[in-house]
Amino acid sequence: MNKKENLKLINKNISSEDAINIAKSNNMFGDAFNIGESFYPYFHFQVNYQAPFLLARKQLKIDCLIDGLNGKAATSDIFLLKNIEAYSDDILNKKVNRERAQISGKRYVINSLSRKFKSISNFNVIMNFKSTVYKSFWVIEYENISLIVDSINGSQKVIELSDAV
Repeated sequence: MNKKENLKLINKNISSEDAINIAKSNNMFGDAFNIGESFYPYFHFQVNYQAPFLLARKQLKIDCLIDGLNGKAATSDIFLLKNIEAYSDDILNKKVNRERAQISGKRYVINSLSRKFKSISNFNVIMNFKSTVYKSFWVIEYENISLIVDSINGSQKVIELSDAV
């Protein structure tokens, strides 16, 4: 059953019209016959950490997003969220649980900090789960391919339909 669900969506920069214009600028696909929107899950953690320096420890905060499908982590810029309703068929299901996401995020943050700051002791990292957030992708369907357009930065990926089966 295709029911509506409430989501926290990272604000989009690319509209469906923008996505179609990006697709048209490629000039290699012909006429699109469908455009849809898919919602990709991320675990959002606010990370508090103490960075040890020679004379003191400095308290800092960053945001960390962990991919809900593969568990890969990244720090993020500040983003705004919008509450929306989306059909369940358009929402990708998480394959990673929150505990695994938190472990992956903490490992990523510690490794990133270790590369960025040379220190004489460990970083005190505390992961605070904020919510599950979603990023929107435009899916433009053609006869033999689909073009996926990121709604935040406009990056794109072609998926051959024969590869998707």
